[in-house]
Amino acid sequence: MIEQWVTVENSSNVAAIGLDSENLILVLFKNGSLYSYNPGRGIFDAFLAAESKGRFIHEVLKQGAFPYSRIDVGEAAAKSRVE
Repeated sequence: MIEQWVTVENSSNVAAIGLDSENLILVLFKNGSLYSYNPGRGIFDAFLAAESKGRFIHEVLKQGAFPYSRIDVGEAAAKSRVE
């Protein structure tokens, strides 16, 4: 279940970021794709504070080689309604 969801202003690629109950970081891109990353809670707080969310994704989440996966948006919406 999503614990926190934040709309991202002033980003050309990122629409929103969130944190779920398992401390997975969720990233919703403006093209509609949704990804989860597994770096832990401390990284989410740094992500929220980052001036550039896109740069943070590239330099910290991707370069840090944290596990990630693409999520089916329809499945995620259905799951969030059930829990």
